[in-house]
Amino acid sequence: MIESAFAQAPAFIPESGELAAGCSFITGEFHFHCVPLYIGFLVKVIFGFAAGMCITNIIQAGFQIALGGLTGDKEKGKNRATWAVIGLVAAIIAFAMVDIVLDILLQ
Repeated sequence: MIESAFAQAPAFIPESGELAAGCSFITGEFHFHCVPLYIGFLVKVIFGFAAGMCITNIIQAGFQIALGGLTGDKEKGKNRATWAVIGLVAAIIAFAMVDIVLDILLQ
């Protein structure tokens, strides 16, 4: 089986169907202690989507800057790039904070 990249197969249920031992979507064995694990999985999916949107905006800003050389207006592209990078950094920091908090809560 060929492994797909995370961005190619976003799903709200893990591909294997299991979060951990005793937490399986396939067998229907899902208890209360599985809820934080599932929330952590959803956070990874959501922040992965947010980071993908930021990278898309960075690429679009690059095109705006490049085409701004023809029209003489590079400022919009520079502003978009700046805010896209700020958004990407914010998404990474938020993901790290949520990951640390979930690790602390799950121990």
